[in-house]
Amino acid sequence: ISISAMKIGAAGIFVGVRDSSATLLKYLNKKNLALGATIKVIDIEPFDSSYHIETKTHRLVINSNVAENLYLKNVK
Repeated sequence: ISISAMKIGAAGIFVGVRDSSATLLKYLNKKNLALGATIKVIDIEPFDSSYHIETKTHRLVINSNVAENLYLKNVK
């Protein structure tokens, strides 16, 4: 399931991307988002649909385009 389909409070394991372009992969590397990471949706901004997410080590904000491209499994 993509992060964009998740609700606030849901979490899952990052297992893949829809767009494997070098640009997106560099972006994920800069943000320290790696396959196997547990990602939790903390909040969704109503104004621009950006997602506040959290991993075991940090919190960050991603835009809806990035959220649509990141796939998680075992979402709870």
